[in-house]
Amino acid sequence: MRILHVSDTHFHSNDADNKDVLERLKLLYDQYFAPEPSTWLMVTGDITDDGAPQQYENAYRALEPFKGRLLLAPGNHDAGFAGNFYSPIREKHYDELLALPLGQPGPSFRKPEPLLTTIKDGDLKVMAIGLNTVLETLELYDFACGEVGTRQLEQLRALLLAPASQGYVKIVFFHHHALWVGNPFLELKDARDFWKTVYGRVSVVAFGHKHEARTWQSTLGTSWILAATNLPAATVVQMIEIAPDGAVQSRPVPVVPGLLPEERPEHGLHS
Repeated sequence: MRILHVSDTHFHSNDADNKDVLERLKLLYDQYFAPEPSTWLMVTGDITDDGAPQQYENAYRALEPFKGRLLLAPGNHDAGFAGNFYSPIREKHYDELLALPLGQPGPSFRKPEPLLTTIKDGDLKVMAIGLNTVLETLELYDFACGEVGTRQLEQLRALLLAPASQGYVKIVFFHHHALWVGNPFLELKDARDFWKTVYGRVSVVAFGHKHEARTWQSTLGTSWILAATNLPAATVVQMIEIAPDGAVQSRPVPVVPGLLPEERPEHGLHS
């Protein structure tokens, strides 16, 4: 099976401002999704630009063709103006106007539990675990920071260690960049606790937020760590490929016709 990883679609209220993201989603649908019924689309947050109802309506129309093979997680822009000022009403919009109508697990509001989707393709079993990393920002210092939170981390750990989860390929996805260092205003505040929870227990960790595409292979006890750029500006996105025996690879595929820049995964972390 295959999973296309995109992020930061930033749907606007005026669809004329969504031209670039709509063109890329159409190419993904026509070239990769529609021809292959085992292909899924994963969107790691900031689906809207500030969580306004019209933005969610536009996002729903664009993502509805992928319904049934779709994995979503919310980002800070989905829950507040400019992604900086948290609004519980706008975070509820994510569930009510987008995620639940598109068949996603949930609700995700206030992080009750990880968002679990299990996928079976023949003998292959995949567990896709979405996390809500939206932080209820009360101080300007928190800006666009994120947090998994103690409750989600405890439940994630229990899920990964449960006997029933053995034999599944495990993918964890969310919005905030889990390897971002040096910027206290945009970080995932409990990133260290997150990595301790998933170390050696998952095959893929995927996120967005920084608008910078990078891949790391065989790092932090994880086969692949994938950071996606904002889709409206992307030239390629990562396609996760999972073989019937559970082996996982990832490679870039173009979202602009005729363009495929070379990209090599990094091995290990560099300061």
